[in-house]
Amino acid sequence: PPMQGDDDGRTGRWTWKREVVTVVSQEDDQQGGRVFTLVAEAGGSQPRKVVVNEEPDAPVVRSGCALFDALFALALWESSQNLNCCIRADNFKPHRSRRGNKHFFSTGQDWPYVWTRDTSYSVELGLGLLNPRVARNSLKFRLSQLREGGNPEVVQDTGSGGSWPVSTDRVVWAFAAAELLKYLTGTERQQFLDDAYAAIANTVETDRKVAFDSRDGLYRGEESFLDWREQSYASWMADKVVHIGMSKALSTNVLHCIALRVVSSMAEEKGDAAHAEVYAGWAADLQHAINAKLWQPEAGLYSCLTASEFDGGALHQYDLLGESLVVLSGVADEERSRIVVSSYPNTEVGSAVIWPQQRMVRSYHNRAIWPFVSAYYLRAACVACNAAVVDHQCLSLILGAALNLSNMENVDWQSLHIHVRDDDAVSEPNKDFGPQQSSRQQLWSVAGYLSLVLRVVFGQEASNDGIRFHPFVTRWMHRCLFPRSSSVTLYRLPYQGALLDVELALPPDSDGPSLVYEARSATLNDLPLQLCAWISPAQLSLCQINRVRIDLMVPAEGTSSPDRLCRVPANETGFHNLFAPLVPTVSVEHTPEGMVVSWDVRGETDVCTHVYRDGVKQASVAGASWTDHTAPPDCVCFYSVELEYTDSHTVSHRSEPFLCAPDGTMIEHYASAKAADDWAWFDARLVDNGGVWHFKDCNQLELKQFEVPVYGLYSIQARYSQHWNEVNFGITCCVKWLTVVRRADSEEVAAGAVFMPHLPDWHRWDLSSALRPVQLAAHEPYSLQLTDFRNMSYFKRYADFLGTGGDHAINWANIQGFRLLRIAS
Repeated sequence: PPMQGDDDGRTGRWTWKREVVTVVSQEDDQQGGRVFTLVAEAGGSQPRKVVVNEEPDAPVVRSGCALFDALFALALWESSQNLNCCIRADNFKPHRSRRGNKHFFSTGQDWPYVWTRDTSYSVELGLGLLNPRVARNSLKFRLSQLREGGNPEVVQDTGSGGSWPVSTDRVVWAFAAAELLKYLTGTERQQFLDDAYAAIANTVETDRKVAFDSRDGLYRGEESFLDWREQSYASWMADKVVHIGMSKALSTNVLHCIALRVVSSMAEEKGDAAHAEVYAGWAADLQHAINAKLWQPEAGLYSCLTASEFDGGALHQYDLLGESLVVLSGVADEERSRIVVSSYPNTEVGSAVIWPQQRMVRSYHNRAIWPFVSAYYLRAACVACNAAVVDHQCLSLILGAALNLSNMENVDWQSLHIHVRDDDAVSEPNKDFGPQQSSRQQLWSVAGYLSLVLRVVFGQEASNDGIRFHPFVTRWMHRCLFPRSSSVTLYRLPYQGALLDVELALPPDSDGPSLVYEARSATLNDLPLQLCAWISPAQLSLCQINRVRIDLMVPAEGTSSPDRLCRVPANETGFHNLFAPLVPTVSVEHTPEGMVVSWDVRGETDVCTHVYRDGVKQASVAGASWTDHTAPPDCVCFYSVELEYTDSHTVSHRSEPFLCAPDGTMIEHYASAKAADDWAWFDARLVDNGGVWHFKDCNQLELKQFEVPVYGLYSIQARYSQHWNEVNFGITCCVKWLTVVRRADSEEVAAGAVFMPHLPDWHRWDLSSALRPVQLAAHEPYSLQLTDFRNMSYFKRYADFLGTGGDHAINWANIQGFRLLRIAS
């Protein structure tokens, strides 16, 4: 990588292209440790400076590289800047610790609240080790009982469509809880275990009812953290959020798998063998489903996402967090893990969090590197033992922190800047000038940098049995970062009340490509230690610092595995190799020859169009239309198309599915004054608003009787309107329980949750998520019963929310009626 430095461990000058970063350190006579002054200059612009004091009693690194030591100190300092005893945010009442000294992690300089997602990833990446009590406080802040008490669950962050179940990645909390338990002791650990087990068990049971799809074995819900819809989803989904909630995401499903394993392990520890077996079985089934449904061998990657309910195939879109988690969790086997790590595209300065990029979309998730995601990719590369990817991600994290003098929320994918100059922008229409939002000292970015040092370079790992060190030091790190040093040492690492100094003794430098050094020998307090052995708390002194030394060596020739880094050139061949085509639009016309599918490529050239019916590819054509001669005549079908650049083979998102419904295949039961006797409603009013009869503020509703004319498999949705908050915010996605009852014997034929996310305004009508398809007999009387379930506003934690649903729970919508589609005979 093109990074050069002259660094003697006290001062350093580092250059990258036209960027210069200097670091000067001096001893702090009063508090001990060092004071680092970092100055960054970008091509003659005004220099920027930050001064960082190493904090007394905090861990420090001495590597012989002043920049490396300074950036570790910067990350620790920024983590301390995120400590707060009063939690504030624009949309919440202030929350202050009762004792006044109970601290929490806020999310970043521009994001002061404590969020489930950000906190959980940060704790898992390293803050659970370094500050377990604050990590515990912060995690427990995201647990809540219902307003009336009992049934604690992990709360989902505010977000798309009114939060859960459009988003279901709240289970990431379990990922963090499992890591934190490794650092807690005694009654503190037992109490947290009890709280965590109850909350995670309730959460996974609820998500099993609402988000799990037994047909393919996957969970519904938005991609984890990629929650700005226009950035990473098809453009037409921006205000049709129900389709995001009905899709299945790789990252979110891996988190569900992790959560099930965690709660199974907790159940086993608590002596609940029956539940331990059930949850372990669910996790194993989910692992199989992820590999069966989302693996794309032609790309060497897992699809990040399926299309929506009626177009459910896996998309040719990829996200770095999902790919990293699937490796780290072991959901991918060893062979697939190596393929994934070596197949994800890298730019000159790192890896964008989605691939390919979306045209005509500003930078945030799109066209951006997120350091915490890079940290997970870095760890995944260690699992795959890919030195080339490890080196590249190290460069990305180090440069990103150094050039910006902070661990930023996100940075530009081509320059690592937060403000992009003209000559840095990609040669592509609608150029923009850097991320729309990038907070300094972002908590998970801070934790990501700490993970680079602790979890990768020093290879720190913990379990319920102890702590161990499996360093991942490469020849490139030695040459570029530590060329003048014979060792790299981490001082005062805390672990369960003990302190450890960890020294990595480096071998003499040697020629050749980058590779991973191997451990030759290890000692603990000068006594031999088996390589990679767990060090139990009983082996550590609480009265003096414990010394761990690991001697590294160059592996024997031929023993290291070949590495591969998938590097994508920036602009040399235009933008097709970096971007997906624009999302096309589709229309369908019924003709005597068949269904004629036509589409608009929106000005794209050099594209091939793939045509799908009900999520299954039917044809690939170069023109602008295609005729389906085999469409089923007795059930509905949905058509969609996607575009593929013929030179780069990057693929667009799918178009919005187009419904084709032959006569008799779509049955609608909607409110009207004449049909009032067909309905029973509760806590609602039957009203006519602009010619649309509906049940206003409907909480419960029953269609007393309906029949279908032909036996078949039917999908059922409610037609609704609700705008309790903006499409991208809030906690009031309406969640109801829909039951189909056969009237002859009052037997429940089918039941499940349906959800109705926020819409742009109260005048907009749309369809809810679909009930799992149900077999209905011809001319058999049935009834439909819509009853209450719950959403995030039902939880006590959100009583602090200043938006709708904060003062009291709100879980109703205006409902016009129901639509039934015969999807199979």
